[in-house]
This record gives sequence, C-alpha cells and structure tokens, in this order.
Amino acid sequence: MAQKRATVYILNVTESMSHYPENAFQKALDCITASLEDKILSGRKTDFTSILLAGTPNTDNVCADQLDTPDQYQNISTLYPLQQTTLNILRQLIKIRPVSDSSIKVDVLDAVIVAIQMILAHCKKLKYEKCIAVFSNAKDPIDWRDYHDIAAVLRDNNIVMLFNGVDYHEYKDPMCTKEIEMNYDFWIKLASQTPDGRVCHINETYEEINQIQVKEVRPTPSYRGYLYLGSPSKNHFLAISVFMYLRVKEVKMPSSKKYSSLSQGPTHDVVPEKIYTVSNTGESKTDGIDTTEEEDYITVSKDELEKAYRFGKQVVKVSPEEEEYGKLKTKKELSILEFVPASTFRRYYLKGHPYIVSAGSYCSEESAIAISALAHALHETDTLALVRYVYKDDGAPKLGVLFPLFEKDISLLHYVELPFSEDVHPYTFPSPPKDISDDTKGSQLIDELIDTMDLNKLTDIHGNKYLDPNDTFNPILWRVNKAIKARALDPNAAIPKLGKEFQIQYNTPDAFKESLMFTAAKLRDHFQIKKGMEKKRKYEQANEEASFKLTPIDELVQKNKQTKIQHPNGDVQNITINTPIDDFKAMSKEASDGHLPRLLAVEQLSKIVIELVTHSFGSQNYQKAIECLQVMRNTAAEEEEAKTFNATLNQLKGWCELSNKTSPRRQFWEMLKGNKLTLITQEESKDADVQHLTKNDALKFFDEEASSMEPMMLSTQEDAEDMFDVDDLVSFLYKHYQKAKYLVAH
Repeated sequence: MAQKRATVYILNVTESMSHYPENAFQKALDCITASLEDKILSGRKTDFTSILLAGTPNTDNVCADQLDTPDQYQNISTLYPLQQTTLNILRQLIKIRPVSDSSIKVDVLDAVIVAIQMILAHCKKLKYEKCIAVFSNAKDPIDWRDYHDIAAVLRDNNIVMLFNGVDYHEYKDPMCTKEIEMNYDFWIKLASQTPDGRVCHINETYEEINQIQVKEVRPTPSYRGYLYLGSPSKNHFLAISVFMYLRVKEVKMPSSKKYSSLSQGPTHDVVPEKIYTVSNTGESKTDGIDTTEEEDYITVSKDELEKAYRFGKQVVKVSPEEEEYGKLKTKKELSILEFVPASTFRRYYLKGHPYIVSAGSYCSEESAIAISALAHALHETDTLALVRYVYKDDGAPKLGVLFPLFEKDISLLHYVELPFSEDVHPYTFPSPPKDISDDTKGSQLIDELIDTMDLNKLTDIHGNKYLDPNDTFNPILWRVNKAIKARALDPNAAIPKLGKEFQIQYNTPDAFKESLMFTAAKLRDHFQIKKGMEKKRKYEQANEEASFKLTPIDELVQKNKQTKIQHPNGDVQNITINTPIDDFKAMSKEASDGHLPRLLAVEQLSKIVIELVTHSFGSQNYQKAIECLQVMRNTAAEEEEAKTFNATLNQLKGWCELSNKTSPRRQFWEMLKGNKLTLITQEESKDADVQHLTKNDALKFFDEEASSMEPMMLSTQEDAEDMFDVDDLVSFLYKHYQKAKYLVAH
C-alpha cells in the first residue's frame, strides 16, 4: 500500500511580505504551486494537502471555531481543508496577493498550532508522513510561551517542521534586529525537535524545488514466493523465500487530456449497458453486410450465449468444459532449471525489464544467506541460472536468467526475462573483404575509433563524468510535464523551452569532437575513403524529374473538364467518360442540325452508362450514371429513341442481381427507384417501338419478382438481323463520310 502523506502549507500574506527584494512573496507562492503541481501530476489519492493563509482580514480556522479562545488564532484563514489537490485549488492559489492593510498583524505560531490540530484530526493514529511548511518572515512579534508544548506535540507525532524565511539573510547580519534574531532562534530550535526539520532562506528553497529531482517510488514486490532449487513435484528441492522488485522500467509520457479544459467529460456518471441480441430470421452477415432488419432481432441473456471460435471459414463451438480442459495448468513458482556457462550466453537475449531478487519475509535471515551463497557461487563458477517463472497460478510460464549482483556489502540476484526460440530471428552479417580482414593496421585504427567514442572516459571541467546516468534526465518528459502544468492554469500559455541543464545533451564537447575527427582522419587516409555522389533510386530520380513538370491540380481539373475529343473542324465526334453529359448534349445538337444520326449519340451514352456501373469502385460512379440516364431519358423520349433507353434499363436491371438480396449492386437499383428512372411508355413518347408499353408496364418494371421485359427485341429474328445490319451500315457510312470531309478540308 502506498505511503499516506499529509502536508499543511502556511503562507504569510501580511502587508510586510510585499517589501522584500527579488519578489520574495512570489517565490514563496511559486514554491507552494510547484509542489502542488507535482502532487497533481502524480495522481496519488493518499497525498493530502491544505493551505493556511496567515494575515487575512477575516478568520476561518478550526481552532477559532472549536476552541473558546476569542483573542487567539485570529486573522488565520483556511484556503481548503486537508484533501487531494485539484486544479481549482491551484487556480485560486495563483491569485493570492499580500493584503494592503498594514495594521493587520498575525502570530505565525498560532497558524502552526492550527496546522497541528488539522493534521491530528485528519490522521488520527494512522501511519502518515506529516509535514508543516511555513513561508513567512520573522519581523512580526510571536508569543513563544507555548514553545515546549508545541515542540513536544511535533516530536511525539513525527511531524516535520520546515520554515522558509524571506528575511533569513537578515538573521546572519550583525545589524539584525532583536525581534528577528529571537524569532529565528526559536524557529531553528523548533525545527531541530522534529525529524528532518530545517530553517532556510526562500531563495534556497526556490532553487531546490526548480531542480530536476528523481521521483521517489515506494518499492512493491512484483513476486512474493519461493525460489526452488530442485523439483518441487518430486519433493526433493530447496525452497528460498524471495521477493522480486522491478529495478528499471521505461517511463511513459503523461496524458494531458486529464488536465485539459477541452476534454471535460459529462457531468454525470456514464454506466455501460450490454445487450445481447441474435437474429430471429436465421440469416447471418454475408460479405460484411448485415441485411437483417432491426425488428428481426431478439434480446437474449448472457447465460444463453455459447462461445465459438473461427476455424477457417467455419465456426466451431467450444463448451466451457472443453475450454477449461485445453488450458495450461501451472503453479506459481520461480524454479531453477539448470546452470549454463556465462561465456555461452548472448547479451542480446535479455528481453524484459530487470528485477532484483532479495530475501522474502519467511525466514528472512536464512533466505538472505542462501541468496548470497547462490550469488557468490554463480560468480565464482562464471555461470548463470536458467529459471522458469510463473507470476501466479495458471499464469503463462516465462523463461528467465538469474545472475549475481553485488552492491555495498550486500549480495543479491538479478532476474531478466529471456525470449523463446520462436522469438529469436538471428541475422548473419556478411564477412568483410579479405584485404580488409587481413589489414592489421586498419583493425587497430578501427579499434582506436571505437575507444575514442567511449563516453565513460569523457569528463567536464569539474571532473564529473559526461552524461552520468544518475544526473541525466529525460528532456522530453520534463518538457511535457512543464507544458501540462502551464496549460492547465493558462490554456494560452506558451510551450516552455528546455532548461539549461539539458543543453549538455545537445552540445557535444569540443575536445571530444576534435579527438574523434583526428582519429577519423587517420582512418580515412589509411583506407583512402572518398566522399562519393549519392546514388538515387530510379523512382526517386523519376520523381525529381517529374517535379519540374508538375502542373497545379486545380489547373488539371479545369483542363480535364474542358477537354473533349473533337473532330478537326471543331464538331464533337465521340462521347467521353470524363464529360459524358456535355458531349451528349453537343452531339444531340449536331443531330438536330442534321449532321449526325440521333441514334449514334443515344447508343454511345448507353455504352458509357454501362461502363460506369460495371467498372465502378464500390458506388463511386453510381451517381454519375444516374445523371447520364436522366439526360438520356429526356432526350430519348423527345427524339423517339425510347427503344434504346428501355433496352439499357433492362440490361442494368439484370446487372443488379436482384435475386441475391445481399448483393452490393442493389444500391444502384435503389438509386434507380429513388429517381423514378423507369421505362419510357406510350404516354411519354410517340416512338412506334414503345406504343405497346403502358403506365402499368412502367410500374411493373420496379417489381423485382417480375421477369425482365425486352422492348428492344423485335418480333422475328429476321427483323432483328435486318435492324442490326442497318445500324452497322449507318455507322460505316458515317465514319467514311467524316474521313472524306477531313481530307478535303486539309
């Protein structure tokens, strides 16, 4: 269980706090704010804080309300009681300023007594880390007659006392007043009576709280059990009580949505509700489309459901008994399988996070001796222990390795997870050329280059190791946390820049670069290395060449809209799939002037419609085909070309596969029905070929069960053959006529 904490901050807000240089009051406010921000980011529900304001015009605290002391504990207000810190508290805190009334004085020791009363009432006899942090000056008079009683309460309840003085520098000055000197003497004695108590200047606290600090994490065992040497199943084994702790783990970036005003959730609790339904018609999803209507579902309880698994295209039902039988039964354990030579172990086999294995709670002294003996035995024999690790009963077994760990007169074991054989994919590097592998001087230069790049030998001007892991922090994590803190209080705040302490990570020392360049130059001269032209791949080179010829997309679209396949004299000859409606209207106009047969334009548009729907990617071209049919129907009805239009509609109806209710082509059929694109009848056209079609026939066209009508088919096969011969003859004569006309013009 995480350690509980209770901290009370006391901030002096009297008018005298605004007279100190370097904006001391704002620094005190920033120290409290930074501490509360870290507590909010950690998100610990057992970390309680409270703020007392000393020197306010009003009085609002537990001692003044509960105790019969009308002249004491005055001008002390509670900003909020002991509770988990929230963003609203921070927003109130940053607006606090010293009062303007200089006549208001306050006894800060009274505020300390109020803080003690709050902590004792909240914590009772429970185990808490208790602390009182005072941010004040020592200028105002303080009644120290209860000093011994207060010190005894702090000492008996293990309450840490921290005093951060804005005028602590005056205490060390020979010209210090007696009032300030006496107050600081008592504050120092009072702090010394408490564990880890201290008195310091506000500037020292401000610098300390703005430094990057390692986050304290309370160690929690990830495994509590036994390390078995031998076989537990055969009752011939040695069991060592052990605890296993995680040592190193990659830190995850915090999510800012928890602190963002833009991600405020609903004002009420959202309770999930699960409803299980099955199809009442016996139909299932086909090709990813569920055709079952909503009213065809029935609701069932969870107990009525049965589990099944996909096996290829089939679904195999598995009963709970069969599933339980197929599970791997394991027991919680950490068992040594065998010992392997350390020389044969490859470091890249280490897969997971490292854990520390220490003595457990059962026979802890004997267990510590056994772990120490095992660690020294592994070290002396230069071997590693291959172990089987099961976190809990019926858990997945893992393979790991134990190797010794010696730190400051203590012997422990390290555990790291290993991959199974299926997880390892070895890669064989090609051998170097023979002239290089036999070059002794070249090998020495390469070794020298690698040694030069060793950062362990690099130190700064103070003799400290360069980028020491203990002093090197993650700049990205720091910046994300700073951004969250800034934006949580001010949504328009700028993203903070990286601190100066991170600059060393981005600036390589000049001495290191010079040494590296010198070694690299010797290596370059020996192997006669020259900088060559970068060879680009074919597609990269083609893209570069094409980039000089690129045309803006808007210009291409506009040009495509205006482009038409035209005859040399300017007349439209064919209908294109890009602009079919415009081309059809142009060809219809030519037919009205007597230059083109009317049938040719309708037939070409009919072919375009068929091509649009048959080559459509999903429903991409459906709307365009519908627009073409609308224009084609109006023109065909007026120009007595209804037979071709009706034949096209019947062909499209057959293409829709109406017998298959799950066919995706039904979407086009529904669009036909929605736009009322039906057959042309005798009421709409004077075409002799459709005089036998009535309004009822047009309505019957939308009946999916009715057989498809064929109005373009003639009464006899001979007439049909004659008709096709005439059409071929017209098309043949028209092509030769256009060709002859073009040759005469040129």
